[in-house]
Amino acid sequence: MINRGASESFVSKQWHWLVAAGAFALVAGALVFYISSVDKNPDEEAASTLRRLDTIRAKTKTGVKALDMQPYTRAVKNFVSPQKLTEVDDQRGSYLVSAARVYCELCQKPIVPGSDICSFCGKEQPKVVAAPSDTDNDGMTDDYEKKHSLNPNLDDRDLDLDGDGFSNYEEFLAKTDPSGKLSHPDYLDSLRLESPLRETVLPFYFEKVLPIPGGKYRFYFRDPSKKGAYGQKGLEYKVLQDQEIGKTGFIVKSYEKKSERRTIKGGNKMEREIDISETTIERIADKRIIVLRVGEKKKPVDVQAKLVYDRRGIKEFIVVPGDIINLNGAKYRIKAVKRASKEAIVELEDVLTKEVKTLKTLET
Repeated sequence: MINRGASESFVSKQWHWLVAAGAFALVAGALVFYISSVDKNPDEEAASTLRRLDTIRAKTKTGVKALDMQPYTRAVKNFVSPQKLTEVDDQRGSYLVSAARVYCELCQKPIVPGSDICSFCGKEQPKVVAAPSDTDNDGMTDDYEKKHSLNPNLDDRDLDLDGDGFSNYEEFLAKTDPSGKLSHPDYLDSLRLESPLRETVLPFYFEKVLPIPGGKYRFYFRDPSKKGAYGQKGLEYKVLQDQEIGKTGFIVKSYEKKSERRTIKGGNKMEREIDISETTIERIADKRIIVLRVGEKKKPVDVQAKLVYDRRGIKEFIVVPGDIINLNGAKYRIKAVKRASKEAIVELEDVLTKEVKTLKTLET
C-alpha cells in the first residue's frame, strides 16, 4: 500500500521527466498527421469536404416548405370569372332535366310549348301573350306609367301624384287615373260602421194640456233632469201652440185628443178611460216632426251612428240623418240610420253624383 505522502514525494521529485515525455508525445503526433496528409489526393479531400458540408446543411434545415401559390391562383380566377351552369335547352332537355312541356287544351297530353297545333289531336292552341313589361319592378306596367305621367324607371308605387289620398299603386289596381284628383278609388271603401247604434232622446216629456179661452190650448212639458220652481222635481215648460219649448230647440205644432178604455189590473175585468192624447213638435234645426204621447218619457229623437274612416290616419264621425261628412274633399250626406233585424244600417249619398251606398254591420 502506497500512502499519500509517498505519492507526492515521487511527483515532486520526477516532474521534469514527466514534462519532457509529454512534449515528445505531441511532436510525434504532429509528425504522423503531417505524413498522412501529404499522402491524400486533393480532389478526394475537396469531395470529402463538400460531403461534410451537405451533411451539416441537412442537419440545420428548419422544416418549412415553400408556399404553394396554386390554390390562391385558382381562388382568384373563380372569383373574377365564376363557373356557370349550362342553361338547359327547353326543347331538348338534358340527362338530369326533362324537356319543357305544356298540356293540350283538348286532349290534355304534353306538347312542346309554343306549338300552334297539338301533335296528338290536331287542335289549334291559344296564342301565348307575353307579360307586360315593368322596368322598375314596382308592380305597375310601363304602359300604365307612361300613360299617366309616372316614371317607368323609378319605383313610385307608394307616391301620390295627384294628392287625392290614394297611392299610385292603389290607383293602378283600381284602374283609376293617378294624375287626376277626381279619378280615384271609392273613399267609402275605407269607411266602416261600428255597432251598436246610439240613440238620443228628448230631455223632456209631454205632461198634459189644458184648454184656454179662444179655443186654444196651453201645453205642459217637464224636464225631470232639472229642478223647477220651489224645489219641485223637474223643470216645467208652459207654452202655447207655435211657441218654443223653453230653449230646447223644439216648437209645439198641434194637438190631438185621444183616449181608450183599458182593463184595470185586479179589478175583476173593470175598465177605465185612459188619456192617450198626442202632440206634434218640430225641431227647429231640420224641421223634423216628432209625435209625443202624453206621459211618454225618453222619446227617441235620433239614432246615431259611429263611422270610422281608416285612411292615412283614423278619423271618426258621429252622425244622424241629414249630416254631411267630408272625406278628402268628397262630401257625403247621411240619408238614413236605422236597424233592420240584427243589423245596423247607414245610407250615404254622394253629394256630387247622387249615388247612394249602404254600410252595414251586425249589432252587438
